[in-house]
Amino acid sequence: MYHVFIKLSVWLGFSLALGGCVVSHVPFNPSENQHIRSVVVVSIPTPPAATIRNFGSPMALVGGGIGAFAAMNVSASENKDPFQQLLVRQGFDFGKEMQEAIAGRLRKMGYAVRLVQMARENPYRLLGEYEKVPAAGADAILDCANGTYFGYSNVSMMDRKFRPHIHVYVRLVDAKTKKVLYEDEILYGYTNPFMTAAKLSAPDKYFYDSDEAVLADGRKTVEGLRVGIAQVADHIAVQLRGGTQAELK
Repeated sequence: MYHVFIKLSVWLGFSLALGGCVVSHVPFNPSENQHIRSVVVVSIPTPPAATIRNFGSPMALVGGGIGAFAAMNVSASENKDPFQQLLVRQGFDFGKEMQEAIAGRLRKMGYAVRLVQMARENPYRLLGEYEKVPAAGADAILDCANGTYFGYSNVSMMDRKFRPHIHVYVRLVDAKTKKVLYEDEILYGYTNPFMTAAKLSAPDKYFYDSDEAVLADGRKTVEGLRVGIAQVADHIAVQLRGGTQAELK
């Protein structure tokens, strides 16, 4: 019975962590896309419900999703959630920093990059269509969004340490034909054996035993997220180059 309970805990954590959009995994083919030399990078929303989530609490199995959301301690007001207050004090804006990190990586690879602002109906999803993106003169459009869950999370009752939780979806489309050239799902820090996303590990020093510990040192906590931003940008760059991490400059 205990093992069934544990499996349910892991499965529920997986189901809740999916909150966002579903993407196909489309590898980028550099040899077929040598004409892509200029990229428009669409603005990335900052997740409005950043918080510390406890998927390892027994409450996560009480009453299904209702119990899980109660265990997450999510506040409807960003002014009340202590984790969101921490991010504000540290001057951290995920969307802006993620967009700048991706743009910086693309520029180092030789791409001409332009940043554009686009409103989204859902801040957790990629754009549904790209006809309205101001991409005149560009070869491709890069779209990126973080799923519903962002902040720090643990995984299950078997893995209760809180670690950074970034869950990014990314898509590159041809600016003219709107053909999908690359599509990926990336997890940093938080992982789950049931998920097929690319999994990037967070350093052990950003793992905490309690939510109080996550909140104790705001600078270090945000540092853990910024390390994740750099890793995600590097991962995207590796995929677009078709090479290895060691080849990045």
